[in-house]
Amino acid sequence: MDVANKAPSANLHVPTTLGMWTSALKIALLPGLALMCLIAAPLAGYQIPGEIRGVSVHTAITLGLAALLFALVPMIWRSGYRHADHGEEHVDASSLLEANKQLHLTRYQLQKRGKELDEAIGQLKAQRQDMSRISVAARRSMALAGVTINSSGEAVVVTDIHGVIRGISPAATQLCGIHRDDAIGSAFDEVMQLFDPGAARPEQHPVKRIALRAIDAADAAPHLENCVLRDRIGKSYSVLVTSMAVTDKEGTAVGAYIKMERDDQAGGAPMRIPSQLDPITGLATRDAFTRQLDDLLRTARIKSGEHHLMLLTPDNLDFISDRHGYQAAEQVLWQIAETCRASTDDNAQCFAISAGRFALLLPDSLDGDARNCAENLRQELQQATLTWRNENLELNATIALLPLNGDSPSVNGVMELAEAMLRAGRRAGGNRVHTSVPAQTTSESRFDDRGWAEWLQQRLGAGLGHLMSQEILPVDTQNHRRSVECYMRIEDADGVWVSPRSFLPALGRIGETAMMDLWVLDQVLEQLADNPNFATEYASFSINIAAASLQDTTFALRVSERLNRHAAHAAQVCFEIAENTATSMLREVAQFVETVQNLGARVAIDQARGVGFAQLLQSCRPNAVKVDATLICSATHDDLAQAQVRWIAQSAHLRGVECTACGIEDAAWIEGIKALGVDHLQGSGLNKMGPLMV
Repeated sequence: MDVANKAPSANLHVPTTLGMWTSALKIALLPGLALMCLIAAPLAGYQIPGEIRGVSVHTAITLGLAALLFALVPMIWRSGYRHADHGEEHVDASSLLEANKQLHLTRYQLQKRGKELDEAIGQLKAQRQDMSRISVAARRSMALAGVTINSSGEAVVVTDIHGVIRGISPAATQLCGIHRDDAIGSAFDEVMQLFDPGAARPEQHPVKRIALRAIDAADAAPHLENCVLRDRIGKSYSVLVTSMAVTDKEGTAVGAYIKMERDDQAGGAPMRIPSQLDPITGLATRDAFTRQLDDLLRTARIKSGEHHLMLLTPDNLDFISDRHGYQAAEQVLWQIAETCRASTDDNAQCFAISAGRFALLLPDSLDGDARNCAENLRQELQQATLTWRNENLELNATIALLPLNGDSPSVNGVMELAEAMLRAGRRAGGNRVHTSVPAQTTSESRFDDRGWAEWLQQRLGAGLGHLMSQEILPVDTQNHRRSVECYMRIEDADGVWVSPRSFLPALGRIGETAMMDLWVLDQVLEQLADNPNFATEYASFSINIAAASLQDTTFALRVSERLNRHAAHAAQVCFEIAENTATSMLREVAQFVETVQNLGARVAIDQARGVGFAQLLQSCRPNAVKVDATLICSATHDDLAQAQVRWIAQSAHLRGVECTACGIEDAAWIEGIKALGVDHLQGSGLNKMGPLMV
């Protein structure tokens, strides 16, 4: 007998037998009562008639007994059968108990297994949700990266670690003549047909593995090389290719970034869309920093939150540049940028705001966390090892840490405070995180800055401004004319002519340098109008432009108005912009250069040391380059400095740009500096005063 199948039926035997006996008693009840009455009546003294409705009493008793037996006998038989069957079940009771135990054990195991399955299903659901969130974040990041690349005005290509194109800007697709859908997913070498321009037959010498070489050299500075690009219709262009690795937080290469700049010196319109990234470090420049800082300040005032600004400068950059050359200085800047990226979390934002100035914004940061972040960064730089020509270079840096909250001043005020803190930190010995605001940067000091502006305005209004000049002499006197650089001097109450060095920093901090630069421009244009012989004797009259003036959105317009009024003399005006200013404000400088050159004026890159120099030549297209005086001084006795000057001159000549050596302090230097390939010479060793002294 199958116990498992039988167990449910055993539970039904007792109620079924009881029901059958109840039915039998109901059937035998009436005949039994009638029979009992017939028997008991005589005993109780009652007379029973001989017949009941024609049936004798004996017959009735007989029929009642028969009916009673007829009802009870089948029930007794069936009950006996049931009891026999129930007895057999009692025989298997032990098996049934064992089966029940097995059933309970099986049910427990199934319940336990069910709970485990429920937990596994819950974990799978959680993992699925995590994967979904990661997928959404990845899609958003890819979308943002796509927007960034697509909105770039430069010819930019981004590849993965295998050199397969994952992003390409519209300018790049137009340059190589390919549709974006055809480029994405293809190898860089297949899409970009680049050739060696130095070969006799460039088409037989393709340049390959640009992306893969950048990935292999993930810890190196960006690589620049000239190539010939051939588009899909067979037309060739000369391009400057910049390649660098894209790395993650651990410094592992995950792809490559390649930028191509077309060189159309021979003809055609160049691509004049300036880069939003610093050419050396790859960080966002001052324009993006200023916008982000302004946003944080406004957010802090509205939501009463606190953020932090870190302003960083390397302590020995000038020493490294003078001793080892501009390439070593560029490597130092690049290494600092990489350390900033690696030593800060994803919430931090890094910027290269000028040559030798880095800024980091820490949104929604506590004071203690910001201090730890700044100190960790300082220590990482101090411990970093950078070897240049078998010599270890130190990367010590001074960091100013300034909180940004609802009480912070404007962008200019914040930068004034940060710069003052940075100066105080360097005066204290450098290589430190400076967090205390010096007394000189209180509201009284800011009033002094405003006081300088009011003082200058009053002196200029009173006619106490003066114009001085120094001649710039050509090396080839037969084919080039002399030029003049103009300077401002302000006469103080004692009759002393004060140099702009006394008040220029104060004016720069409050953004009031434009009135000084425009005054010099007005004086130069007036002198050109009043002295017709200047047009034949001198090629140009140079005017120095301050960085703060270029940040003034109305400055270029006011310059244009003056050049338009003196259109006959605009071609003799040359605006000088310092190299570090041009590097850190590339977009503003490029726009200004294009504006004034369209009106006939010239532009020179001043104080050139080669930092970001190739990028400036490509993006700004200056008319002249003036080599920094300290570099010229070093070139009189240092072979590396001589090579650096020679490289600057040769690079300028490749772009049709003239080169001037500044700071010639001794006539004995002249022949040696001439041999380096410069076109013009300037300095006190040649002459001290020019034709203008007003």
